Amino acid sequence: MRTEDPAFGACQSERMTDQSPPSAPDLRRWPSDPAHLVDATLCPACFSPLHRVGCDVCGLRLDVPAAAELFAAGVRVRDAERERQAVIGSMRAAQARAEVDGRQPIPAAPTPPPLPPVAPESVASVPVPMPAPVPVPVTSAPDRGSSPPPEAITPPHAPAGTRPRRSGVQVLLLTLGVVLLSVAAIVFLLVAYLVATLEVRSVITAAASVLVLALAWVLRARGLGGTAEGVAAVAVVLLVLDVWIVRANELFGTERLDELGYWGGALLVVSAILAAARWVSRVRVPGFAAAALAPVGAFLLGFGASPDDEVGTAAWLGGLAAVVAGAIGQFVRPTVERTIMLAGGFGGGAIALVAASWALPTISWGATCALLASSASWVALLLARWRDARTTDAWTLGAAVAASVAAALAPAIGAAFELDRGEAIWIAPASAAGVAVVVAALTRAGGSPGRHAMAAFVAAAVVAAAAALPAILVVPALAADLPAAAMAGWRADATAPRSPGELLGLDELRLGAVIAPLALAVGAVIALGLLRRLRPLAAVPTALALTGAGAAAVAAPTLLAVMGILLGVAIVALVAAALPAVRSLPGVTAVLAVFGVTSAATAWALSHASVDLWWWAVPVVVAAALGGRALASRVWSDPTSAVAAPLHTVAATAMVILAAFALPGWAIVAETPFPEPWRSGVFLLALTGSVLVAVPAAFPRMPRTDRLAIVVPSFAAGLGGSILLAAMPPMPLDWIPAAVLVGSGAAWIRSDLMPIRHAAAAIVPVSMGFAGAGLMTAYGPTGGAGYGMAAAALLAAVLALVVVPHDQTTHWAWSGAVGLVALIALISTMVPRTDAAEPWIVLLVLAPVPILIAALDGDPIGGASPTRHLSWLTLVLAIGSVWAWIGEQDVREVESYTLPLAGALLAAGALIMWRRASVDGTAAGRSAVLASAAAVAVLPSVATAGDSELRVLVLVSSGTVAVLAGFFLPERFRGVPVRMLTVGTGWVAVTGAALVRGTAVALGEPSRLIIEFWPLIALAVGLAAAVAWVRTQSRPAVAAEWAFVASVIAACVPTLAAILEDRHALIRAAVMMSALAVLHIANAASDARPIGGPVVRWSSVGAFVVTGMPALTAGTVDPFDVVTVPIAIGLISAGSLALRRDRTLGSWPALGPGLAVLLVPALVADWTEPELWRLVALGVVSAAAVAVGAALRLQAPLLVGGAVLLVHGIVQLWPYLSAFYEDVWWWLWLGIAGALLIAIAATYERQVRLARSAIRTIAALR
Repeated sequence: MRTEDPAFGACQSERMTDQSPPSAPDLRRWPSDPAHLVDATLCPACFSPLHRVGCDVCGLRLDVPAAAELFAAGVRVRDAERERQAVIGSMRAAQARAEVDGRQPIPAAPTPPPLPPVAPESVASVPVPMPAPVPVPVTSAPDRGSSPPPEAITPPHAPAGTRPRRSGVQVLLLTLGVVLLSVAAIVFLLVAYLVATLEVRSVITAAASVLVLALAWVLRARGLGGTAEGVAAVAVVLLVLDVWIVRANELFGTERLDELGYWGGALLVVSAILAAARWVSRVRVPGFAAAALAPVGAFLLGFGASPDDEVGTAAWLGGLAAVVAGAIGQFVRPTVERTIMLAGGFGGGAIALVAASWALPTISWGATCALLASSASWVALLLARWRDARTTDAWTLGAAVAASVAAALAPAIGAAFELDRGEAIWIAPASAAGVAVVVAALTRAGGSPGRHAMAAFVAAAVVAAAAALPAILVVPALAADLPAAAMAGWRADATAPRSPGELLGLDELRLGAVIAPLALAVGAVIALGLLRRLRPLAAVPTALALTGAGAAAVAAPTLLAVMGILLGVAIVALVAAALPAVRSLPGVTAVLAVFGVTSAATAWALSHASVDLWWWAVPVVVAAALGGRALASRVWSDPTSAVAAPLHTVAATAMVILAAFALPGWAIVAETPFPEPWRSGVFLLALTGSVLVAVPAAFPRMPRTDRLAIVVPSFAAGLGGSILLAAMPPMPLDWIPAAVLVGSGAAWIRSDLMPIRHAAAAIVPVSMGFAGAGLMTAYGPTGGAGYGMAAAALLAAVLALVVVPHDQTTHWAWSGAVGLVALIALISTMVPRTDAAEPWIVLLVLAPVPILIAALDGDPIGGASPTRHLSWLTLVLAIGSVWAWIGEQDVREVESYTLPLAGALLAAGALIMWRRASVDGTAAGRSAVLASAAAVAVLPSVATAGDSELRVLVLVSSGTVAVLAGFFLPERFRGVPVRMLTVGTGWVAVTGAALVRGTAVALGEPSRLIIEFWPLIALAVGLAAAVAWVRTQSRPAVAAEWAFVASVIAACVPTLAAILEDRHALIRAAVMMSALAVLHIANAASDARPIGGPVVRWSSVGAFVVTGMPALTAGTVDPFDVVTVPIAIGLISAGSLALRRDRTLGSWPALGPGLAVLLVPALVADWTEPELWRLVALGVVSAAAVAVGAALRLQAPLLVGGAVLLVHGIVQLWPYLSAFYEDVWWWLWLGIAGALLIAIAATYERQVRLARSAIRTIAALR
């Protein structure tokens, strides 16, 4: 198939694309494009795509040396074909010209040589004579999975005449040339610097900078853009450094110039040079640098043009110059440079805006002029930004905001600097507000300017608010005398003139503090009207107007005027909030509520300043609160009204209660004092609160929230006042408020209002306690407060069964309050006072309370409620009463206290066993009670047995009897393990008493008996009990083993204590360790319980550790082998028996620990305590261990013994080895070590085989 190709101008064969496997391995095709002959991604034979070093279609491999020759041949064929196509093209062109002209003959082409005949087959698959393929060994072919991609298969080299890719060698040579040239240049510059003057050096640096820029240009032209940018950055740095060098060395007369002016001009010149370089070379870094340096240079130039003593003017002028530069930069085409200059202009504008307040100090209203100029510069920058299209972005918005801020600050700062304080305090915010109004008018323009004007208005409004801040801050200063007057205690004169702010020197600012917020309010109304936002933002001018009213109040000339204005604001706010027109304005109601409530609260507090104000101002405020409650549904929406209404009720209730508390004080100042107890504010507080609790109960139709709003603070006042009265010195009838609170609270006990019911259930018992304490204090015996509290708790517990409804939460609240009263009664008996109540009487009175409380939920003993467990407190209180009475009788014996309690617990357990049937087979509760009774009866006596032989005798004898008797009892009775309890109690009595007494004697307590007398008796009893437990097949069976182990360990403790005290330590250690070793061996030899089994085995091992470590560390046993050898014998013997019994057991777990205990301590003693007999014995024993291990094929004795024997031999021979080493030159040892290493290396394989054989042999041992 042939196609016409204008590139070749002749017929050209298309490339075959058949990817099917060839029928013969020598497939050859002709390409459709001559370039395919040198394409490394195509097979040179069939021109199929290559995916690895071998072709998948024809099988030709290219990882042979002949591939380079094949590639060169392809290049030659490609070039020849291009030449041929060029000749054909020229022939056709000449033919076309001749046909057009008709005059010039067509030159005859030379006759080509005859071609051989072509076989009759497709032209696209003409076979071409090729040399025989080179045979390639199979092993030389790389792995298919690791072959490189087709693009990685490149010919080894390209012949001359072609245009190959740039090789790495060429790049390397080029790089080296550049580096060498750079080094030569640097050396030249250094030499020049060394021999030239400073001026020449500066010229050289400048020239070098220009040359570097030129080099960047060349690199850019060569297509090395990244390198050109980097080189240009170096040129920028060199230029700036040259500018600095010229100034630092005062060259070319630059010392006569102002420093800032020089830097500004120099940076502008450098910026111009860099801008020209950017335009010529198209390298971007000089443009970036020029854009960054231009605003800086302009700023410095402007800064230096101002007088030296006016820093503010200099900064302002420099900032304006930077803004101008930034505005000019908006006409620069590249976006990045434009942004950089714009950022510089913004920075300069910000500096000018800040410094304008201190600029032009010698000119009247200079700050205003400077700020106006700054605003104009920002406007110019904004217009320059808008030159193309009026778009809104961050830059334009920032410029608009800055212009507005400067314009608003201009009159405000000028007024602050040029006018008096009294005028400036309101003219400054008023003028700023006027600017904001003007800017608001600009928003009518619409479009982008309108959006910018909106942002500018917000900025101007913020400035106006900031300008009004001094006036706002003056208001608290004007009210500085009001807190002192409010705390004067009704002694201030309401009509006396006052001078607000006079103490702080702010009296002249009173009028301005009132006018400023009002002016802002007027400006806000106008501006919001222009913005069409007056209705949604009406809360803003409302708040400003009310702020002005508040300022007028605190600036009033008398307290009476202050009170009138405050109450007027509160009432007007309340009435206005109720108007429908006002309610429709968003946020206005909240503003009126805030200012109205604040004014009312301030008026209430200020009413305490004067007698003439309090009696009428407080009722007015209370009435306003009630009016707010009545109008709440009209002022607020439903969700908010549900919260606001009860808040008004709470406020009114609280003010009534506080008025009752303040009434006695007001009466005293008014010279009409009340008699006792009515002259006590606490009394009236408690009484008023208690009475108000009953008020909502009389009006059942009152809303639920209002009832809560009255009852909650009233409960708090009544209870808090009652507590304070209880803490104060007694006064007549001080118990009445608590009694009234009991009656008022009782009215709510069965209320359907659950929160109040629960609160009443928690408060009524407490009030009963305080009432009872007051009554008993006034009319009862000494210590009557405690008796009254206890009696009240008992009465409340009784009433709970009658009065309290069947409500779980109410029960809990009432019970908790009763418990609190009982606790207070108990604490009152512990106070060291002469009039304190007798503790045992209080405890006796309180004893029935817990069981009565438990009875609220059913049977306190046989019931199923968790509260039945409170009944145990009755037992505790009863026992406490008995103990308190015994303590008063000065009884010292511990059994006098423990046995009554144990008897009570035993009786309680018996009662439970009688009243409650056993649900399961364990009955853990009653078992715990009986176990507690046994523990109380035995453990305290055991703990004190160390100083009394008689107590030990009684405990051991009674315990032995209990152990014997226990085996005649049944194992379980009504779910209680009576046998275990009885035997366990007896065992604890015997073992504990023997342990305590034996340890005490070992530590120095005098006794005629040996230390081990009682412990051995206890051990015998424990062994007998364990054996009997096993013989009787009692359960649990493991208890016998644990009892026997505990008996052994308890018997060892006194002996260990004697060893630690060095009382015949050697013989005691030998006997004790030998006995433990015998026990361990017996355990290994026998399976009979209680001796056999894992419990005794591991416990004996633990006993070795627990007794052996202290004996060794105390240093009282010498030699220490008396401790280690018995332990080792026991472990090794037991291990040997285990090895004989279990053929699968290895020697390490059986014999390893025993061998370690036997040999390692003695080996350590080779260094610490070398003794001849131990050294000989260690060698003999370790050799014997090796022999036994080798004979019996046991791994542990062989390795442990061999290791110990080796270390032991080295330790013993070390002095001789050390002396020999010191007598030989050090380099000989190096030679010896080298020879050894060589020998080992020479026979390395043999040594490895021997080592592996030895390891396998040892590993095969048991």
